[in-house]
Amino acid sequence: MQKIYVNTATRTFYDSSGSLFADGFPKLAYKRSEQFRIQLCTDTPDAGTEGCDPEEWEKDAQYDLTGITALLSVDNDFRRRRKGTTTAAIDAGPVAQISATIANASAATIRNSGSLRVFGSDGAPEGFEYTSFTISGNTVTFALADGASATGNYASGSVMDVPDAIYMQAAMSNESDPANGLFVFDLVADSAKLRDAMEYSDTSKLNDIAGMELLLFTVSNGEITECDSYVCNTVSVTATMAEANPDAQMPSTFEDTLLGLIAAALGSGMVSQFSVDGSSWHDEQQDEDLYMRFRLTSTGNTGLWLVMRLKAGPPGTPGTNGANSYIYVAYASDGEGTNFAPTPSNLLKWRAEIHSTSPLNHVPVISDGTNTYDRNTDGDGENSGTNYYAWVRDDTNYYTASETPLIGNTIFTDTALTTSAGTVASYRGQRPDLDDFSAADAIWVKYIGDDGTGVGDMLKSVYDTNDDGKVDLAKDADNATKLKNARKIGNADFDGTANISIAEIGAAAASHSHTKSAISDWSVNASELNDPVRQMVQSEANPNTLYLNRPVLVNSTVNSAGTIALDFTSVKDKNGDAYTGQGGDDFTWIYRLTSSVDITGISIGSVNSTMEAIDVPSVFDRLDGVNTTYVFVIHAIYDNNAINKLRMFVNYSHCFKAQLT
Repeated sequence: MQKIYVNTATRTFYDSSGSLFADGFPKLAYKRSEQFRIQLCTDTPDAGTEGCDPEEWEKDAQYDLTGITALLSVDNDFRRRRKGTTTAAIDAGPVAQISATIANASAATIRNSGSLRVFGSDGAPEGFEYTSFTISGNTVTFALADGASATGNYASGSVMDVPDAIYMQAAMSNESDPANGLFVFDLVADSAKLRDAMEYSDTSKLNDIAGMELLLFTVSNGEITECDSYVCNTVSVTATMAEANPDAQMPSTFEDTLLGLIAAALGSGMVSQFSVDGSSWHDEQQDEDLYMRFRLTSTGNTGLWLVMRLKAGPPGTPGTNGANSYIYVAYASDGEGTNFAPTPSNLLKWRAEIHSTSPLNHVPVISDGTNTYDRNTDGDGENSGTNYYAWVRDDTNYYTASETPLIGNTIFTDTALTTSAGTVASYRGQRPDLDDFSAADAIWVKYIGDDGTGVGDMLKSVYDTNDDGKVDLAKDADNATKLKNARKIGNADFDGTANISIAEIGAAAASHSHTKSAISDWSVNASELNDPVRQMVQSEANPNTLYLNRPVLVNSTVNSAGTIALDFTSVKDKNGDAYTGQGGDDFTWIYRLTSSVDITGISIGSVNSTMEAIDVPSVFDRLDGVNTTYVFVIHAIYDNNAINKLRMFVNYSHCFKAQLT
């Protein structure tokens, strides 16, 4: 499900976080169904800022109209119909088929059913519903619906047109709430036209999408009135390499349109009544009623009733009770179950699962609220007459005074039961072990690929080829006597070979002075003046914001989870205001975080930021097994299509023991 917000005043589309859609979003997957919930709003304050909640925006109720309905369409152009000419005269009276010459006619350019129009010499159209068509060259023969009849006479060569094929289209569903500006659609990314574009070309993504259009209209007494439309032009359609079911039935966009018209008519109201004998009617249904009739409210008291007989069948037989089923998943470092573990890790690239009709419960697990401990009976023992019971976490034994500890009991680090490591917060139930998976003939599947070979530091042999202790490009700079590209400074040409004066530039020398009291933004402290290379530092717990006046960002929380996430979703200026990138922006930050455990996984960026990992390992081992600080460099440049208009690149720099700080 995708939630979209539309500002009806500015006609701007926003995603579920209140940010503008980037190019390629919203994204639709070929041959898949997706529900779109489109919320119309009269105003979108604080859109695109941190903490913005689109659900608080004012809903637009202007389309709370009788007979309102809507279509959601995606196509590569704004063409509505295709024009042609009839190949034979059409006489007034019954008509079974109409043939016409239409350029570029194919199943991918003409809808498989719809309304065909023929124009008389006076330009007035007459409509005919067709149910199918055949093509021979540029000649298309349309089979008309049963009972079709022409009221006028049309010569051969008369102008006609038919609906243009469309990539995909869906009618408004009954989950919609127009009174509160909500329109819901179940959109299927499939059609003859879309199949022609995706199936027979080497493409993973369509680049010719003109947009996604929300078309609002009313249906009243057979008249259709278009109200408005809103178009999002950043949408994309992606495809897979393989197909699961090449013979899947394609949805009919004409059927979706018809369903939309029916939904609009029903939406205007319906009156129903009930009867025992089909002649005497009442409004409330009774148990003995055998008949029902209904008509549309819009037809008034003169409308025709549709009568149906109600048939009550015998009660169905109760179904059988379902069977218990327990699913267990485990991870390992190879297909034999080595380093078996119940939780995933980047180092455990193999996965298996087993199914059981009863719980496998011989390995108890407790938790201190942060970590889990597995029962390890091999570590049990007695110390000075007191029994202790072992639990293992990260290959280290911990101990309790009871074999079945209660919530609140102490977890100790030593067999003397004197040093606390925490208390039992919950009893996590029980889980199977490797023997259970082996007994069930579990199949281990490698679901994470091997690490790439591009991770690591650049070799000195690459950047210092003669081993003289200086980077090769730095030596080029030392020996440079002239700029590669000369520059003009004022009126003077400057290429670096000679100094230039203020007079050559064309500027007159001028002196001026300020008193200290005249400076309103004096905030420099003595340490900044005395230590010009000292960096301004921002320290926060698990930060997601970068600051223009603080080039060093320190995570004040020591990581103990084993995984880290770098995702900076906002930038702020020196006043603490949200900053959006501008042309020419080029920023660099240093980000430090400290971990008390080895890092087994790292994620860079999210849908709320535009970040790319350039040279970041997937695993970080601590130095000598102690708390280690890891240093990353974040480089940001202006990009109009990026979130916050800043595209960020992340590089891993180095690490050091935390006690050094």
